[in-house]
Amino acid sequence: MKDLAEAHTLGMAHLLKNGGRHQVNLGTRDGASVLEVIRICERVTGVSLSLDIALRREGDPPSLIANNALARNLLGWAPTRSLEDCIRDAWLWHKSDFRAE
Repeated sequence: MKDLAEAHTLGMAHLLKNGGRHQVNLGTRDGASVLEVIRICERVTGVSLSLDIALRREGDPPSLIANNALARNLLGWAPTRSLEDCIRDAWLWHKSDFRAE
């Protein structure tokens, strides 16, 4: 989540300085399967999830990976944290008393 906050701050600064309108992917350029994300969530939270694994649905793409080249070039931004770091940050925020309800 911290990477995203930093990217949004850089994006706002860019827009205030230069104007314009841009759509920028903020991905890592590295993909993760749904199962990998679930396993990281289990490790971070300590909660074991019950899974119902099924075949991919017709029409589902085999993979989706965000290309962050525009964010790198336009904003000078690149992710510095791992997917596990991001999930841990989100989990800590979710458990905190400081989140908006």
